[in-house]
Amino acid sequence: RAYERFERLPGFHFWITPGNHDYRKNAVGVLSTYSEFSALWRMPALHYEVPLLPDWIQIYGVHTETGSRPALNGLQIASATRALCDERNPERWKLAFGHHPVYNSGHHRGDADERRTRALLEGPVLRECGVHLYLAGHAHHQEHLTVQGFEQVIQGAAARSKGSNRAPRDSRIRQRHFSRRFGFAVGGGGHGGY
Repeated sequence: RAYERFERLPGFHFWITPGNHDYRKNAVGVLSTYSEFSALWRMPALHYEVPLLPDWIQIYGVHTETGSRPALNGLQIASATRALCDERNPERWKLAFGHHPVYNSGHHRGDADERRTRALLEGPVLRECGVHLYLAGHAHHQEHLTVQGFEQVIQGAAARSKGSNRAPRDSRIRQRHFSRRFGFAVGGGGHGGY
């Protein structure tokens, strides 16, 4: 079993949100399927704040299949901004994650899903709430972008790579890394810096 090693780490969980390959218009089915797949996988709702974290970090999962459930968009943005724009702890790291990237330089660059995700998240959640890092998948590559106001890391390189790197045209976006190879992103850090 691929996840057996992680099961030995006390308190370790995979916090997930659905993507285009697992949604299939059955939200309740997705929730229960992933919860039953492994005791490590957690998805308490289609969008949610990850619970029981230390005071120095806050993580929020957003549902970016916005075309599939447009009625959810207003509710989740209100919930996300209520959680992430809370200024009681201004030193806290703020991270958000979802399936679709806000920007990307690969094969899905500028497609309808990316434009919907950008319209949904960039202003009201990522910029206005001061989110430091947005994590995404979907695009079949690895990429790190610095966007005016936040960092974005795409880790979608667990599938066959498609297309090529088309560097950002927007001067507010700086590409720090791009790779079409299979792989995983590993992050580290602690209170006080990236």
